[in-house]
Formats: sequence, structure tokens, C-alpha cells
Amino acid sequence: VQDSFKRQAGHFGPGAMTISSAIKATLRHVDAPHLVGNMLFFLLFGFFVERRIGTQRFLLLYTGSSIVAKVAAVLVSDNFIVGASG
Repeated sequence: VQDSFKRQAGHFGPGAMTISSAIKATLRHVDAPHLVGNMLFFLLFGFFVERRIGTQRFLLLYTGSSIVAKVAAVLVSDNFIVGASG
């Protein structure tokens, strides 16, 4: 299943490290529970952070931290990375 997913949706991992692939991997999810869990956390936590720091800073924080998380995960693991969890 994992190889099929990588072929169909692309992946972020060793040999596929670009900024656009990191952002795409952040927005991609393996299954519905993964997506729902991330959306719930994002709604509960993200709402308050965005109100405090503003929309533009929130987008920069979210995008920047997702790229850093993907690069860090690739450095310590040879698995492909998907989702906002890092």
C-alpha cells in the first residue's frame, strides 16, 4: 500500500526533497482519520494562534514549520513523510 501511495501521490523523503514537495506532503493525508485528526487539531489550536499573531504570520509560521519538520524527519528516517504532523 505504501509504495502504491507514493507512486500515485508523490512523496517527500530521501531523493525527493524540494520545497514544493514538502508543502504538498503537508497537505496530503493517508486516510480519513488522519485528515480529520489534523483538521480538528488545526481548528482547536490554529484558531487561537492566528488570532494572536495574525493571518500572514500564521501562514508563514505554518508553512515554515512544516518545511522544517519535513526536512528534520527525512534526516532521521528513511520513510516517506506525509501529513501536517511531520
